[in-house]
Amino acid sequence: FQVVDDVLDVVSTGDELGKPAGHDMAEGVYTLPVLHTLGGPGPAAGELRSLLGGPLGPGDQARALELVRAGDGVAAAVGRAQGYADEAVAALAALPPSPAAETLAAGARNLVEGLPR
Repeated sequence: FQVVDDVLDVVSTGDELGKPAGHDMAEGVYTLPVLHTLGGPGPAAGELRSLLGGPLGPGDQARALELVRAGDGVAAAVGRAQGYADEAVAALAALPPSPAAETLAAGARNLVEGLPR
């Protein structure tokens, strides 16, 4: 769930989230999409690094969001979330069939459904 929440903080609008997009970065919380972007190649990582580490004004926050959205960080985080969901479904498959196991597996699959690929 947390990785999905981190992705949504970057790719969704403030209206969809009920809080400003990029709120985690503005609070100094660097989530998996941000960390992947920081560790990526090219000038975007350096520019993002120069923006973070202090208070983000609205313009800097918007630019930081642009950099994360344009890079590979979101795709890498979505891949990680999908991997966790797949592991959960596989672990549940080892249990005897039951409505509870089916519901948990469906929940794991639904959590990552609809994320940007």
